[in-house]
Amino acid sequence: MRDGQPREAAVYLRHRAGHRVPVYVRAIPLRDPVGAIVGAAEIFEEHHFVPDSDRRQDELGKLPNKTSLEGHTDAKPFAKDTTYGNWELSADRANAARRLMQQNGVHEDQVMQVRGYADQDCANQIIRKTRRTSGFL
Repeated sequence: MRDGQPREAAVYLRHRAGHRVPVYVRAIPLRDPVGAIVGAAEIFEEHHFVPDSDRRQDELGKLPNKTSLEGHTDAKPFAKDTTYGNWELSADRANAARRLMQQNGVHEDQVMQVRGYADQDCANQIIRKTRRTSGFL
């Protein structure tokens, strides 16, 4: 990430039951207002669904539907730096998902909202402890 370039890789994650799960991971650098890299948004997909998901994004571009994207974080502080925290991270995460979708066929005018919620928009305590991006059609 030091060079600021996005990364992609096919890897295996270990399931809690012990078996390996093939996943495809994409990492997109997140920058502060000055342009310094302060972190990365990581997008994980089941490996055997990656080509299918790209095709689905292309299909979304053919629909009249509008989409909203939301970024969420856990309550743990992202960094000691007070100028870039979980609010910025969650908004940047949603924006990274928007860029990825637009690179794969979703049109700019289809994205209606990109929102960052930090850890504030979920009553479910288990889900509230995860960092994630949600999309709605």
